[in-house]
Amino acid sequence: MESNRHKWLKTSALKWLIETRWQAAAREVVLPGPRLRADVAGWREEGDRCQTVLIECKATRSDFLRDGQDVRDLLERREALHRAIEQAGVPVRRLLCAGQACSGTLFDQVPTDRFAGNAADLRRMRCTLMAVNRRLHPRGKGAGKLAKLAWWGAADACWIAVPAGLLKIREVPSGWGLLEFDRHGQVRVALEAPELASSLRWREGLLRGIARASTRDWARQTLGNVSGGRG
Repeated sequence: MESNRHKWLKTSALKWLIETRWQAAAREVVLPGPRLRADVAGWREEGDRCQTVLIECKATRSDFLRDGQDVRDLLERREALHRAIEQAGVPVRRLLCAGQACSGTLFDQVPTDRFAGNAADLRRMRCTLMAVNRRLHPRGKGAGKLAKLAWWGAADACWIAVPAGLLKIREVPSGWGLLEFDRHGQVRVALEAPELASSLRWREGLLRGIARASTRDWARQTLGNVSGGRG
């Protein structure tokens, strides 16, 4: 059952979209394709360009970690690998571009506290880092909701909305921005959302979903009140 805090976050996020001049916005929007639902979505037209936005509301850390698919642990693992590679004097980008085949499990035991300097350690470190990156930027069905939406380019911008202080910047999944709401509903952009360049199919599908959700909400509020008054 949805908590009052989660409902409050959705209302606050919707208000923020309207105040920042998104021309169409709604809560509980069904997304095209995978049949997922966004807590809040928006659409606007600027000149000859249309833009879309998604907001996922996370009222508790357990809610975030469930959809984030252990993002925190993966980020910590990646940070440790980056530190070890940098201490060895090997550029991370160069290591990832090396044309070496990888094998082994996701979390092969590699020396993340020091670098032994031999080719076998370097190969294992590269393979593990690539596997971690695949988990943070997944294609597969085993990924969490947040990672899937960013990978698919479900909107031009994706935000996570949380109560102030719930998440750290380093915990935010790749492809997402972070909005913090205080108890008065005031918003702070803690991390800007990167531009994902959504496809025309997703933009049009999201606009249809917003229209349906807006009509549903209007019917519940207006028609429900009318029928109640007649009773």
